[in-house]
Amino acid sequence: MSFGILSAMLFTPVIGAIIGYIIGTKDVKAAKFFGVGVTILTFIISLIAWGRADFSTHAYQLVETVAWAPSVGISYTLGVDGISYPLVLLTTLISPLAMAASWHVSDRTNIHFALLLIIESALLGVFLALDLFLFFVFWEITLVPMYFLIGIWGGPRREYASIKFFIYTHFAGLFVLLAIIALYFSVEPRTFSMAAIAQYAPSLPVNTQILIFGALLFGFAVKLPVWPFHTWLPDAHVEAPTAGSIHLASLMLKMGGYGLIRIGLVMVPDGARAWIPVMLILGGVSAFYAAFAAMSQKDLKKLIAYSSVSHMGLALLGIAAFNIIGIEGAIYEMVAHGIITGHLFFIAGVIHHKTGTRIIEDITGFGKKTPLLMGSIAIAFLASMGLPGLAGFVAEFLIFLGVFASLKFVAIIVVFSIIITAGYFLWTLQRLGFREPVKTLPEHIEDLEFWPELVPFAILILLTIVLGIYPSPLLDMMGASVANVVAILGV
Repeated sequence: MSFGILSAMLFTPVIGAIIGYIIGTKDVKAAKFFGVGVTILTFIISLIAWGRADFSTHAYQLVETVAWAPSVGISYTLGVDGISYPLVLLTTLISPLAMAASWHVSDRTNIHFALLLIIESALLGVFLALDLFLFFVFWEITLVPMYFLIGIWGGPRREYASIKFFIYTHFAGLFVLLAIIALYFSVEPRTFSMAAIAQYAPSLPVNTQILIFGALLFGFAVKLPVWPFHTWLPDAHVEAPTAGSIHLASLMLKMGGYGLIRIGLVMVPDGARAWIPVMLILGGVSAFYAAFAAMSQKDLKKLIAYSSVSHMGLALLGIAAFNIIGIEGAIYEMVAHGIITGHLFFIAGVIHHKTGTRIIEDITGFGKKTPLLMGSIAIAFLASMGLPGLAGFVAEFLIFLGVFASLKFVAIIVVFSIIITAGYFLWTLQRLGFREPVKTLPEHIEDLEFWPELVPFAILILLTIVLGIYPSPLLDMMGASVANVVAILGV
């Protein structure tokens, strides 16, 4: 029996949620600072854990195991490797920034901040779990606080959006559960241990693997999401409060890509290989379709939402490349997209707070009144376009290298989606920053406040630049683990 630093990281936010809720019943401002402090503490713990782990090997690090229900093969097992830890760091980094985005929430503030902390714990559970039962429990827990965040603090159509979000993602989760049950019965003795299943499941008959991977692909594709399973996402983003959108885009979507790699590619590699054409179609169509859809949006948040679908389509293409460069690019894309899109949704929330609207026509010329905010918008847009020197470029470059190495024709076609992405971001940038302000804008608009706006934006911009010019630490972290995945795939 062992509890260690990963358990401390996992449970710090949820314990903080309980304490913060109690504090908030008496002092709302203190509860806000306490919530931010808890997320910063969790981030510090994640840095300490990083220092203790050895990612030069593909073996799981910092493993903690406690027998939970040994008679049915369930254990509380946590561990990390180079595939999961980039997403762990992303989670602990984005969470305090999401707290900052909720700083102006005044309705039931203590509950709002408690839900954000619960989401952080649940997300960490997904990325830390080395037991499939534990993985699925945390997977489902993430849905509940997000449902309430959208349903209580969302926009005018919040009830519709929250129910649609829950139904889509919960239904998809049932397919993941079916695949997990099938994997459970594939090994003797029965166990939910990821390590044990990864050792024996690849020897399953190919037809069985194809069925299992198909169920996993559907469940994870809805979460990513990619076309045609994406329709819940724009509604959820438009209606969600800013922190909800940040958690959704930056972190929750990454659960789908992570699950495909951690469970799909590793445990049923022959089944995954049979689904490569489908993954290429889903990823390629998503990249193009969502880019065209983004171009026609009037609401800034909806534009960013479709941009997310397009970028997750690229991540799926990287996974489907079945080589080291492509899969590394997919993971890098998930991290870079998490930072850049978190920044974009934070920007949309700040604009709405200052003007009362996100409709692009109604905020045309907005940037001339707020030069600091406009500078932040420009950097985030350019990063999402994939400008060299920023994080998005490294991710997309790796993905296209990987896809080109395996399927040149697909890479040549899909690369044109970047041109469409540049088109809608530059057009939006031109309207927001280089046209005369429309009359509907307030005469005076306050630029970025030091807190809770300027500090988080500066952190996000710094990370976007660092990941764009110095990708080695992240690539070195994932290198050995990704190489092991490719070795399992046998390519």
